[in-house]
Amino acid sequence: MHRLRNIMRDKLVVIGPTGRPTTGRRTCTVEALAALSEAEFTNVAVINTSPKYSGVLSVAKKQCDIAILLVSLVTSRLTGNSVRAAYLAVNDRWGIIYDLQAIMLLRLFSVKRLTLHHHSRRYCLERSRLLAALLRATKKLTTSHIVQCSMIGCELRSRYSVSQPIYSISNLYAVDFIGLAAAGLEFSASKLSENKSIKVGLVSNLCEDKGVLTFIKVARYYYSLGDCNVEFELGGPIRDKRCQAEIDSAVRDGVLKYLGPIYSQRKFQWLASLDCFLFPSTYVAETEGIVVIEALLSGAVAIVPETLCINPEILKLDRVFRLGPDRMEHERESIIIINRLLDRARTYSARFDYGGLQEERVSLRVELKNVVLGYGGGRLIESG
Repeated sequence: MHRLRNIMRDKLVVIGPTGRPTTGRRTCTVEALAALSEAEFTNVAVINTSPKYSGVLSVAKKQCDIAILLVSLVTSRLTGNSVRAAYLAVNDRWGIIYDLQAIMLLRLFSVKRLTLHHHSRRYCLERSRLLAALLRATKKLTTSHIVQCSMIGCELRSRYSVSQPIYSISNLYAVDFIGLAAAGLEFSASKLSENKSIKVGLVSNLCEDKGVLTFIKVARYYYSLGDCNVEFELGGPIRDKRCQAEIDSAVRDGVLKYLGPIYSQRKFQWLASLDCFLFPSTYVAETEGIVVIEALLSGAVAIVPETLCINPEILKLDRVFRLGPDRMEHERESIIIINRLLDRARTYSARFDYGGLQEERVSLRVELKNVVLGYGGGRLIESG
């Protein structure tokens, strides 16, 4: 009874983006919050770090976020509600400065546990002094790390000599299975065996790093061939001027269709119409794209970079094609793969254990919750 009373007083702090704009890190944070809300806490404080502004206003907003965290910690101290655990969705680049400020506050108020959820591969590939400083600051806390796959975990441990436990939890936990099912998606087989022509699509925050220009080049190649039974569609907000100009030009020339920003059920319904999801991303921070998982669950073939993490259970679908490390070859490799799809030169797996993937998602959510609360278990990435 005494333990139950203590649990009811304990507080969980979640620090990460939970508002607009919609990004992978935001989706993962929202779903992590949902999983943690199913735990034994009645007192969950959320510090929403979503950027609402740019420039000086963005800096001011970040400092306001830190001030809100401070108020939350002070209030907890005054009311006798100890902060049992904190979950932090780690930023990239200069955003790590604010994460470091948050960790120093957590240390000051003697927070018992900290979980760092990493959403960038950039600082795993190239050493970041800011992240190194952040990791040094966590040594006085009981800290765990969450990454999307063992490849990133091994890179993180090797680059920074991390001795704290690192757990592999796929972004599959954040996929909206209910929304996918409500959109009337077929989870049984690839549509390539049914259609005489194929639709190739990409939805993302559209910028050069996400492979938009390569996508347009591939679309222009097939357009130049005339009637070749391939159509191309792009969706999502456009993030840079060069991509805006190239997309406008391709639309004017009849090379592809641009659908604008698409979210939720509209996005799921569109994914259901795709035969191939072409994602030639060169974004160095890319870990495991949620939209790639959604496309695969929708029955599409996915063409993705070789460094992208993909859950092993999803790989069993046998519908993932990998692009090589040379970004200059991505256009040529994509065309070769699409030609193979046109020629039906590959037999695609018709089996899709939807129930099994649902169980995997539930298991991942439980593992995330257990890691944050310090219960252990989960898919620990061994050192060495």
